[in-house]
Amino acid sequence: MTTLALQKEIIELKAKLSLLEKAVMAPFDEEGEYKPVFVRSMLRRAAEKPKLVFEYKKRRDLLKQLHAR
Repeated sequence: MTTLALQKEIIELKAKLSLLEKAVMAPFDEEGEYKPVFVRSMLRRAAEKPKLVFEYKKRRDLLKQLHAR
């Protein structure tokens, strides 16, 4: 493998890691509550596609639904 190919692969892996970090870390703030920005984006998505509106009984239910997509 050439250095150029390795650099390209590292860049791709960093991009994937960034997406994973956003998916795992972004929903919660320091106190363990959902960040207001995250809640607004989810409500906006729900308004765009009303058929995909779900009722969540627990906090973990929302994360399970998001990861299922």
